[in-house]
Amino acid sequence: MNTKKLAVEGGKPFVNKKFDLGATYFKEEKEAVAQVIDSGIISGFVANSGPKFYGGQKVLELESSFKNFFNTEYAVGSNSATSSLHCALAALGIGYGDEVIVPSVSMSASASSILMVGAKPVFIDINNGFCETCKCSTGNLGEKGCFNIDVSKIEENLTKKQLLKS
Repeated sequence: MNTKKLAVEGGKPFVNKKFDLGATYFKEEKEAVAQVIDSGIISGFVANSGPKFYGGQKVLELESSFKNFFNTEYAVGSNSATSSLHCALAALGIGYGDEVIVPSVSMSASASSILMVGAKPVFIDINNGFCETCKCSTGNLGEKGCFNIDVSKIEENLTKKQLLKS
């Protein structure tokens, strides 16, 4: 197991640049949200049996588009990324005593969803702005960087607790 300290624990920072974490919402997204708000029906969800249990028109459209795009039989929309990650971890049987590798720079949901199922997040640094795996670079993404996990650091952090679920 890697015994080096993370930068937040006094270790040496791996990435020494600031990242722009600004929102990426554009006109199309704003118009879609306005249409739903203007309709007066935010979700269409009714908490009982029947067709309205599955959500409103936009929820069903999202799930249908997702199924078509990824050529899959099932898709379930959720209210947030945190809920989606929590559901995915639970569906995989991840729970108490398990460890899940996550990038050290990420949305809080990456770690909190792991904690919600009783598992432990194991943080691994992100790359330095260039990813050998996907060939991305900060040049492709302005100054935002790619935030991908540094795959060269994964193997040294694997334990039996992670390998059991793979």
